[in-house]
Amino acid sequence: MGQIQPLHLFFAVSLAGYAALFSAQYMALASLLALLVGGILLAVYVFKLGWVANLLSYPVTLGFLAGVSIHIIVSQLPSILGLPHDLASPFQALYHLVLNIGQLNIITTLIGGGVFAFIFWFSRQYKRFPAALVALTVSITIEMALNANNIHIPTLSNPAGFELHWAIIGLPWQQALTIFPLALLIAMICIVQTSAVSNTIKDRNTTPNFNRDFAGIGLGSVLSGLIGGFPGNASPPRSMLIQQTGAYSKWAALFSAAVICLVLLYAQNVFHLIPKATLAGILMYVGLSIFKWTEIKRISSTESSRVLLMFSDYVDDSHFSN
Repeated sequence: MGQIQPLHLFFAVSLAGYAALFSAQYMALASLLALLVGGILLAVYVFKLGWVANLLSYPVTLGFLAGVSIHIIVSQLPSILGLPHDLASPFQALYHLVLNIGQLNIITTLIGGGVFAFIFWFSRQYKRFPAALVALTVSITIEMALNANNIHIPTLSNPAGFELHWAIIGLPWQQALTIFPLALLIAMICIVQTSAVSNTIKDRNTTPNFNRDFAGIGLGSVLSGLIGGFPGNASPPRSMLIQQTGAYSKWAALFSAAVICLVLLYAQNVFHLIPKATLAGILMYVGLSIFKWTEIKRISSTESSRVLLMFSDYVDDSHFSN
C-alpha cells in the first residue's frame, strides 16, 4: 500500500467500517473483497462489457491522469525535502509543506532532486539508458557512505517477512453479500483507471483491448485474494515507467514480478539502504511524465467546454486521492 495508489487508501478506509483496521477479520475481509472485485472484472471480460470504457471521453481520461500526476508529485515532495508527511488533499499538503519549510533536509533534497534531474535528462537524451537503475545504485552507495560517517537520512523499511499462504480457507463467505456493494464500487474504479491508462499509455500502433485489460486486472485480484492480498488496479506511474524503458513485450510484467519475488525472498536487507528521497525522485519524474501538457494545451485552444470537463475530473480525482 503506497501513497501513489489512491485506490488502496480508499479501500483501507472503506473496509475499516466492517472490521478493526488490520485485525485478523480485516485481513480476511480484504482477501474476500479481492476475490469479489476480481470476479466482477472477470465477468466483465466474459460478457464482453469492455465497451463501457468507450463511454469515457479523451478529455476525461486526460483529466483523470492529470489528477493522478499532481497527486504523485505533491505526495513525494515531503520525502524529497525531508519534511513530515501530510495525508491531506494536494492543496492542503502544499500548504503544510510551506509551513514546515524551515525543517528542510539539505541532504535528502540534493539526493531526491539529483535523482529527478538525472533521470529527466537521460530520458530525453538516451531513452534506452537505465537511468532509474543507475540512480538507485548511486543512491545506495551514497547512503552507505553517509552511514559510515554517522549521518542518517530516512530510508525504506525492510519487509517484515515474505510468506505465501492460501487464504481461501476460512474466509468469511457469509459476509460476501454485505461487502458486495463495496466490491462493485472498487471494480468500477478499476474500470475507470484501467481505461484511462490503456487509452493514454499504450503500445505503439495498437488499439487498446479493454476486455483483455479487465481480465488481467481481475485475474490479478483473484490471485491476490487467494494468497491473502488486496485488490489490484492499473498503475499509471508503473505503466509509464515500463513504456519509457522500452519494455513493450508482454513478458516485461512477468519478468518484473519474478524479480520482485526474488528480491523479497533473498534480498530483503537491501531495502534499508534505499533513501526515501531516491524513490520519491523517481516517482516525481514518472508523475511529470503522466501529465500530458501538450494534449491539454491543444484541447484548451479548441474547446473550452472540454477543458472544464478535464478540470472537473482532476478535482474529483484529487478529492478521491485524499
